[in-house]
Amino acid sequence: MFCERYCDCQGDNNVFENSDTCYVLSFAIIMLNTSLHNPSVKEKPTIEQFINMNRGINQGQDLPRELLVNAQLAGNIFGN
Repeated sequence: MFCERYCDCQGDNNVFENSDTCYVLSFAIIMLNTSLHNPSVKEKPTIEQFINMNRGINQGQDLPRELLVNAQLAGNIFGN
């Protein structure tokens, strides 16, 4: 529901091929946050690993790198 609405509101600026991409990226961000801030995780992922883990999630295409390292997405998680 959230991702469908988000995609609808983006209009021509929507980079997602469909709402499934939004769902996958949202889950990836939650998992990234958990991995970076859970003391039980010894090997923390890097921003490059995060980008690589999300290759091809947009109907077989990569999302723009700028989107994945954007301060409002992963940038804030890595910074804190």
